[in-house]
This record gives sequence, structure tokens and C-alpha cells, in this order.
Amino acid sequence: MCCTDVNTQCDDLQRQLVQSQQYADHLKRQLYEKDDKLKQLQQDLEKQIGEKNKLQDDYDSLQNEKNKLDVTVQELQDILRDVEDKTITTRKMTMDPNTANPRIVLSADNSVMCTSEEMQNIPDHPGRFDTALAVLGMAGFSSGRHYWEVSVAGKLCYHLGMASESAPRRGAIGFSPTNGFWTIVLNKQGQYKAADRRAVIIPVKTQPVTLGILLDYKKGQISVYDSGTRSHMYSFVGQRFTDKIFPFINFCVEDVESPTPIVAVTPGSVDWIQ
Repeated sequence: MCCTDVNTQCDDLQRQLVQSQQYADHLKRQLYEKDDKLKQLQQDLEKQIGEKNKLQDDYDSLQNEKNKLDVTVQELQDILRDVEDKTITTRKMTMDPNTANPRIVLSADNSVMCTSEEMQNIPDHPGRFDTALAVLGMAGFSSGRHYWEVSVAGKLCYHLGMASESAPRRGAIGFSPTNGFWTIVLNKQGQYKAADRRAVIIPVKTQPVTLGILLDYKKGQISVYDSGTRSHMYSFVGQRFTDKIFPFINFCVEDVESPTPIVAVTPGSVDWIQ
């Protein structure tokens, strides 16, 4: 082999060595860059994990606060329900003209009721009593204890109490709790009766001038009082109310010519009611 060939091979090897070194340097730079990126990714991941842990801690703290607030709200609601169960709300009742039989005439403030021999020309509202000479109160109740009074002074016959929103209003009506009515009746013979599942005679010493009606929705009870003498007359007990309960007044057909009205009045103190 001549010197020229050896020199050529040496040059080739030298060139390959340089190229290999350059390639190795390139790979090393890439490795450093990837290592830097990996370190950055690890730092970012650790930061995100830290942020996630902080958010989780904040969430757990807020959840604990919410749980405490839920307990407090429940306790306050229990207290409020207990107060509502014991508190009797009183009001002067007004009647709903859209439920009144066309022969019932209401005053301008819907608190005085009397009957007319003639049918009034009024709209045939779907909630109107068309046969019974009846009318419902404007306000209905689905919770709490509510008391209202009505003056029946001079009336020789009447039928009143409370009725459920779903109680029938058209045609002949059977007035009983199973039909959504809790009422007492003063008949023409001067006898008081409760229209319970079975009719119950109510003994009285003197005819009441003002009647008070108390609804205890939660207890499932409707009570009637002679508010003038502050005495209990009758209670419908063990009822299960499922919809709104409304004041109810029904005039006797036999008493339709009487000009004496039935008047809703403002109740006085109810401290005497247990």
C-alpha cells in the first residue's frame, strides 16, 4: 500500500470522527434541551399539583362551612316550624266573588254577605258554586294555624266552616269531611250540628253571635268556637289535608229571604284558645 492510500484513509477516518463528534455533540445538546424541558414540565406539574391541593383544601373548607350552614339552616327551619305550629295567625276574612253563587251579594270589600231572590248577571266562573248558596274565602292555607271570625247575629239558619280547594262546587253537594268540607249547621229548628262523618249534635246554652274557626293544618284539625263566650263548640280531628283549605259559608235555602247578612269580622285576642 502506498503512502497516498494511507493518507486518504486517514483523512476519511478523521472526517468520520469529526462528523461523529459533531453528531454526538448535537445529540448531547438535544438531551440537555429535553432534560431542561423535562425539568420545566416537572416544575409545572408540581406547581399544578400544589394548586390542585390548595383548591382541594379550599373546597373541603367550603364544604365544611356549607355543612355547618346546612345544619344551622335546618335548626332555624325547625325553630320556625315550631313557632308556626304554636302561633295562631288571625285575619279579617274576605270572600272570593269568583266562587260566590249568583244569588249571593257581596259588599264592596267582600266581607259582608247576603242573599238575593234574583240571580245576578255575573260571569260563569269555573270555580263558582252553581247550586249551593255558598262562597269561599279569598285566602287558602296549606300550612300553619289560621283563625277567622264571622258574625251570625240575627241569623236563624246557616252552614259554615272550611272546605278544600278540590271540594265539589257544582250540582248537589254532600257536605262531609270525605268530600272536602268541615262545617257546622244551625238548622231552622235552632239545632247545631257538625257535619262530620256522622252528624253530631252540638249542645249550646245560648246561640253564638260570633263564630270563630281555627285551622291547624299540620295537626289535621278544624275547630269551631263561640268567640263571644270564648268557648269551644266542636273539632274535626284526625284529618289529613293535602291541598289548600279555604273558609266556607253556605246560606240556608229556607233562610234565603232573610235580609240579615253574615259578616266577616276582625278577630280579637286568641290567647284563650289552647
